[in-house]
Amino acid sequence: MSIVSTSSSNRWRWWQEAWNAFADAPAQGTGAGTFELTDRIHRTSTLAVVEPHSTPLQFLSELGLIGFLLYGAVLVAIARRTFLPLGLAIAVCVLHSFVDIDWDYIAVQGPLFLLVGALLAGPPTPRRGWLIP
Repeated sequence: MSIVSTSSSNRWRWWQEAWNAFADAPAQGTGAGTFELTDRIHRTSTLAVVEPHSTPLQFLSELGLIGFLLYGAVLVAIARRTFLPLGLAIAVCVLHSFVDIDWDYIAVQGPLFLLVGALLAGPPTPRRGWLIP
């Protein structure tokens, strides 16, 4: 790979491969976790990759339109339960997931998922049990 390459580390090629896989099977996709096979079929270099470095394109190519819509529904559900500053933080994370594979790294997305999960769960409800009279 050339230092002066404008390919953004081959992301454009991977995005095209993912889009073409989606276009070939728009309803059902190619199957969860199959982008590595899609890349193997279409790549012209020795550089192998397991994800297209774009979460939305990965959902489209692997899970088809239905999987992508479910991904969107989760994002909408999160957006409806958050307040503005957290909503902006989530929006930044989602936008960044368009160009990288943050979804796979717990150090990057873990704190966000923990916070969103706590917000979606709501305030704790008092329980009566053997510890609480």
